Amino acid sequence: MTTAASALKAPAAGSWSSRLMFVAAAAGSAVGLGNIWKFPYIVGENGGGAFVLVYLGCLALLGLPILIAEIMIGRRGGDRPSTAFLAAARAAGLSGRWRLVGALGATTSLLVLSFYAVITGWVLLYGFDYAALAIGQGSEVLDSEAHFSRLTGDARAQVFALLIVASAAFAFSARNAAGGVEAIMRWMGPAFAVLLFLLAAYTALAHPAPFDVVRYLLAPDFAALKPAAFGEAVGHAFFTLSIGLCGMVVYGAYLDSNASVPTLALAVATIDTIVSMLCAFIVFGVAFATGADPAQGPGLIFVILPRAFSAMPFGHVVGAAFFAAAFMAAFTSVIALAIIVSRAIEETFGATTRVASAITALATLSGGTVVIGSVSGAAPIRLFGAPLLDALDAITSSVLLPVSGILIAVFAARALAAEIRGLPFGRALLFCLRWVAPLALCGVAASRLL
Repeated sequence: MTTAASALKAPAAGSWSSRLMFVAAAAGSAVGLGNIWKFPYIVGENGGGAFVLVYLGCLALLGLPILIAEIMIGRRGGDRPSTAFLAAARAAGLSGRWRLVGALGATTSLLVLSFYAVITGWVLLYGFDYAALAIGQGSEVLDSEAHFSRLTGDARAQVFALLIVASAAFAFSARNAAGGVEAIMRWMGPAFAVLLFLLAAYTALAHPAPFDVVRYLLAPDFAALKPAAFGEAVGHAFFTLSIGLCGMVVYGAYLDSNASVPTLALAVATIDTIVSMLCAFIVFGVAFATGADPAQGPGLIFVILPRAFSAMPFGHVVGAAFFAAAFMAAFTSVIALAIIVSRAIEETFGATTRVASAITALATLSGGTVVIGSVSGAAPIRLFGAPLLDALDAITSSVLLPVSGILIAVFAARALAAEIRGLPFGRALLFCLRWVAPLALCGVAASRLL
């Protein structure tokens, strides 16, 4: 049985040059708009520190165990999602139907890519605007809400930005995953870290009482928690760690067999959490310093922060740096999503990596253009009564990711039980995968659907 399973594994071409590079690449996949855009606004909507505590609990009990499981599945089964699950299933004597979990992850990745690439394009356009302002070549943004409305109403500008994002993603995903991701992370990772720490330092210096921001993020006010806070925390734990999409399955395939998966996964989750907290500190510091309300939902970084930047010393430079960092974070996640979809196309149609990456880029452009048409009003589409972008976000985060997480947890608890049991805290990890994660995710999915 083991020999047959080994034959099923699609060998990953190449490997990470070091375990540190794996952590950097996996953190690059995990760190994205979820950290910079979504985390601050859902913290703001739920009163600060109380939500942070709930989120950290979900990260430890749900996110980290499933992250470990995904990496182990990839290391055992290869870098093609369905094949990886099939190989691990055959080795454990389980049904080959488990390969459908990989197909579900790849399908969800494609749906996420269709709108995530569009939002990444918005960040890119804002970066261009603030870069022009910083060098004195742009027009002052007097009304940030009207500016955002003009941007989302301009289909041509959005398609132009989407084309840049999709083309750049193709350039890196057309290589083997380890080589392509390492090529971008070697310079983008350090650049992002430097920008983030400079922005945090500026916020601390510009804010008259920076410790008020720290208290807001760390002091729990459970009365401010909304009923949906737990579901938001679970959904964000998945979204921010890039789990349930099979991205970590692909990245795990390039990891050497002697590496400690729990240690590396913990490093990835820690980096992701630090980035989230720093981003929240920056966003709330800017908001509080200018009297803005942080509980502004998705418009926080596209409407509220630009308004705040206009009222700050060197605001144009700060805005350019902020959106440059946001684009870097978003783009590394786009590459990870593109690689997942590309690997799925390879295994389904027998395409080469380059052809599969080209098909993925075209699919991103096609899906993203439809989303842009809906957002701009050129071809308004509603799905389940909601605007297309909102509907895709809700379907993926509220339904597909929880379902994928449940299946990955159940599968890993069965197929990798012996290996997991031998890990440090292996029994606790197995308990989380068998019981805590499935029950919690079922509760979240049910609460979102009812």
